[in-house]
Amino acid sequence: EVNEIQSSLFGETWSQRLKKSLFDNELLVESLSNTQLQESFADTYYSAKMSAVATLIVSHEMRGTDRDVFYVSMGGWDNHANLKSDLAVQFQELNGALTSFYKEMVSQNMWNDVTIVTVSDFARTLTANSGDGSDHAWGGNYPIMGGNVQGGEIYGEYPSDITTSGPYNIGRGRLIPTLSWESILYAVVQEMGVETENELQYCLPNYVTTETHMFTKDEIFLNDTNTTKTTAPEGGRKIRR
Repeated sequence: EVNEIQSSLFGETWSQRLKKSLFDNELLVESLSNTQLQESFADTYYSAKMSAVATLIVSHEMRGTDRDVFYVSMGGWDNHANLKSDLAVQFQELNGALTSFYKEMVSQNMWNDVTIVTVSDFARTLTANSGDGSDHAWGGNYPIMGGNVQGGEIYGEYPSDITTSGPYNIGRGRLIPTLSWESILYAVVQEMGVETENELQYCLPNYVTTETHMFTKDEIFLNDTNTTKTTAPEGGRKIRR
């Protein structure tokens, strides 16, 4: 105890955290070992990650959780050279992993409870460099998918002019973004139950200072009053804000 001469508040806190970490690790290993998936995943690095995430989602009751957030990374997108050939390979691996994950969630009747948001820390130039690649840029795309997501829409302002004289082009097709990271994540955290202003600012501390539109959960997700997925109009897609 902390009142004993050989102990301290720091020591007791460290011991408690260590014991909890060991317990959580044992529970995690048990959950992964005893959970069986119904779909097969390809033998690729990213598919292995998505298979692990699927296993953790399926075992959420065993682990005693009702909400989970998983961060899964996939490198190899910094294509300063050979963009077309390298990107095709990357897309195949990404598509295979996401397809298997989607099928697994559908098989488990959990797809409507899952949301995937793909993000990057920077985009690519629209013009090529001398190595048949592209270089670092600014504004990019953030695909979002899930059984409860309103699909078939593009949110944001598509530039009316992407030439060098366009108002958002700062050179070589580096486009100034019209929305912030927080614009789509705002709806995601709301969907997870974050509602009050203090809670929203805690989760997204910079969202007020971006001065960009924040999409609400009602704009992105299906709800009790809006149960029909949006479909793209013939020959194009809807653009919002």
